[in-house]
Amino acid sequence: MFERGFKTWCEKIAVDVRRELKLKAHQQLDPRALAKHLNIRVWHVEDVPDLSIESKNLLLNAGSSDWSAVTLIEGHKKLIVLNSIHSAGRRSNDLAHELAHIILGHLPEELSMKEGRIALRPRVDMLQEKEADWLAASLLLPRPALLYIRRVYSDLQLAAAEYYVSYRLLKYRMSVTGVRSQFSTSS
Repeated sequence: MFERGFKTWCEKIAVDVRRELKLKAHQQLDPRALAKHLNIRVWHVEDVPDLSIESKNLLLNAGSSDWSAVTLIEGHKKLIVLNSIHSAGRRSNDLAHELAHIILGHLPEELSMKEGRIALRPRVDMLQEKEADWLAASLLLPRPALLYIRRVYSDLQLAAAEYYVSYRLLKYRMSVTGVRSQFSTSS
């Protein structure tokens, strides 16, 4: 599915990003710090100026399960708006996913106004979504971090919280990178 070498490139980017942020390869990455480093603003719905109470209620109540994050680009300015009712781990992953799209140079969805409503152009590139998912997971939990976690943490729930990720994502990354099997066969 991915171009040859893509996963390896993602691991390299994750370590390079940490180096740029003066972090060790195994240290947790706060995606907000990466956004700041990339000069990308991050808001929650509550931060959006002049957003009506009705719109806030729709986005955070009835429609809250319909969206996670959105990236808005105007010229060279970029803004990511997060769904603030999602868990901290989910918001971290959502932010990393949006940052991954930007790092990968993916084209954003186009917004248009129809009859006073915002409409997304119905174009979802599944390969781009999968690439952004993979890079986001690598940014949050690169192999050096996973190896460190397996050596140091007896409680993976605590590790997930300290690395700003969901327990589910941590278990997934342990599995797909081979770290789980590496530790289960070693003594």
